[in-house]
Amino acid sequence: MSRITFDTMKFVDTLKEAEFDEKQAKALAKAQSEANEQGSFVTNQDFSAAKLDIVKWMIGLFLGQTALLLTVFPKILGH
Repeated sequence: MSRITFDTMKFVDTLKEAEFDEKQAKALAKAQSEANEQGSFVTNQDFSAAKLDIVKWMIGLFLGQTALLLTVFPKILGH
């Protein structure tokens, strides 16, 4: 898993420049840092796996729909 570097001091300085007091800026920096540590980021492998799952579902739905139509249409048309 890739790591994101987070410069908390720069973040605090940016917030202080935006007129946050130091206590608020440090609290936000801490919350952001903790969120980065806990969060999981999507990778290309995750997208590939999701894409494969979607394709499987689409094929399954297509086959199911086709089977249903082939069963129902002859009864509707009276054949």
